[in-house]
Amino acid sequence: VANAGITKDTLILRMSDADWDAVIAVNLTGAFRVAKRAAKSMIRGRFGRIIFTGSVVALYGSAGQVNYSASKAAMVGMARSLTRELGSRGVTANVVAPGFIETDMTAVLPEDVIARYLSTIPAARLGQPEEVAAAVAFLAGEEAGFISGAVLPVDGGLGTVSYTHLDVYKRQTYPCLATSQVCPSRQTTVPDPRVTADPQRGQERSCLLYTSRCV
Repeated sequence: VANAGITKDTLILRMSDADWDAVIAVNLTGAFRVAKRAAKSMIRGRFGRIIFTGSVVALYGSAGQVNYSASKAAMVGMARSLTRELGSRGVTANVVAPGFIETDMTAVLPEDVIARYLSTIPAARLGQPEEVAAAVAFLAGEEAGFISGAVLPVDGGLGTVSYTHLDVYKRQTYPCLATSQVCPSRQTTVPDPRVTADPQRGQERSCLLYTSRCV
């Protein structure tokens, strides 16, 4: 089970190469190394279970998490490629994609932030670590021998919501981001990078305004 992961969240215009490299190195390269070292003995034994801990944002996206989302989305391609490479040797490769899980990291968040996240989750509660562990245990068991290259969400239905999670994150973390406008027929909204004052920090910061113009 490749479970190591870190975050270094910020908008892409402020994200440094070091922020990108650190997240990719731990989340993606770390998972690759785990799979590579495990594969040899699994092939020899003609049995194995490779499980990557992904995230709901892998396929859903999240503002301010380009590096993290990319690292988790890449796990899907890695699992499906490994399925084609190793499937005939009795080895499966899958991804568990947790949503908002109640952990020590989330326990320090303000109650109003948690409440906003809860409003986006169809199950109306946070997930528990034991529920993620149960999904991993299932994929690691004999009963999952015919499941490979799959993404198993453990997110209370969050991944089925098309926009609310992004809006909550956007309003809470980057208040300078505006909501999308409705453009006239045959036109679409495009991002317009510009500098906007950040009242929380009393300084200017780089933002994306999605109501800027229609084309």
